[in-house]
Amino acid sequence: MFLLTLLLAACDRGCETATCLADQAVVDWPTDAAGVTARVVAVPDDLARTVVVGRLCEAFPGQTSALCAALPEGASRTRCERLNGRPHLGGDPTQTKPANPISGGAPIGAGSPPVPNVSTNPRLPLLVLPMPAAKAPPVACDGEADRGACLDAAAVAAVLSADFGRADATCSMHAEPRYADECRFHAAEEAVSADHQNAYAGAAALCTASASFAEECLVHVLSRLPRRVLPPYAAKSDTADVADVEARIRDTWAAGGGEVADSHIARFWALYFANSYRQTEAPDGTPLDTHPEEAWPHIRAAAAMRLREMERLRGKLPEQVATLEAALAHREQRGVRRGKVPDLVFVADLGVPVSAGPVTWFLGSSQRALGEDAATDVLLCVLESAARGQPPDRFALEEGTYHANPRVAAEAARLLAAVDAAAK
Repeated sequence: MFLLTLLLAACDRGCETATCLADQAVVDWPTDAAGVTARVVAVPDDLARTVVVGRLCEAFPGQTSALCAALPEGASRTRCERLNGRPHLGGDPTQTKPANPISGGAPIGAGSPPVPNVSTNPRLPLLVLPMPAAKAPPVACDGEADRGACLDAAAVAAVLSADFGRADATCSMHAEPRYADECRFHAAEEAVSADHQNAYAGAAALCTASASFAEECLVHVLSRLPRRVLPPYAAKSDTADVADVEARIRDTWAAGGGEVADSHIARFWALYFANSYRQTEAPDGTPLDTHPEEAWPHIRAAAAMRLREMERLRGKLPEQVATLEAALAHREQRGVRRGKVPDLVFVADLGVPVSAGPVTWFLGSSQRALGEDAATDVLLCVLESAARGQPPDRFALEEGTYHANPRVAAEAARLLAAVDAAAK
């Protein structure tokens, strides 16, 4: 199992992904709702919690209000309350109306420049992307006994026929903005689940129109872009599909400038390699030869985490760095018939980098400092993995606080403080 399971300490079933958590939660809820609630609350990543919360709300309509009340403030709680508040789920639609800072029902025109958006999570730069023109009139669902469910289904049908403008217009017919945003979110997920990178531009436009949930929508979409995630040893000849994914992401965000596109691509690579390295018992640096340079920081991070989980990063900090460097120096390309279906992954969020310099994503939604060169980046990856060991490797972190590189020392101190705070 991958080290990402550390987040599931409250769950002894060894789940590695949000989907696994959700599946087990649905099974256990009828007999142990309190226990499931405790496990969901214990997941530190809000994006992952939303997956579990959504499944529970759908499986047990009107029965999860106590779960909502137990969740911390954030997207998962908002989504829980929203789904419980849907009329067709038996809730009160007048409750919990989150702010809707962008008019999802009035996206900018197809020829207009993107408009900057202030995100609830400023780490991922967002733009309101142009919505493709509708190819057919929206479905009004008038007269349907469950109009909300009808609108959601019609929006999904529209994206499956590549009519994203029609899906957006259909979702906008929801009586409340929050339901319209949920409709767009769901349609975007279904679009990329069906057509992957070919649907990315339209799905991303739906996400940015889903004002309340743009961040989580975009991350869910990024997670599901590749049809399969290949193991690290996959030969370069097998990686054409994932290279096309990167190109689609860059094209979609090009109007926002290179930095905006780079951030979305970096988050994709972080999610991709977190999934990839779970598939190997011999983590090495083969992807450094088969993937572009912008993916390399995420290859180092995923390899470090996998080695940590396998208890192969041992000894003093320099020894651990040498172990990771030796693994990354090894190459073994092999043909791969198939990879695994991608899923959301999550690690403990130990805060944001405190030192001046570039940052990147760490296996998903967390962030880390990015080294100015490969050697420094390897060291930073070892420290990040040390902070997430079971138990955390405090000795390595303490060594890091005395490092000659002030940025390394600052990040080691930040991670050590986060580990100590979590232990209290």
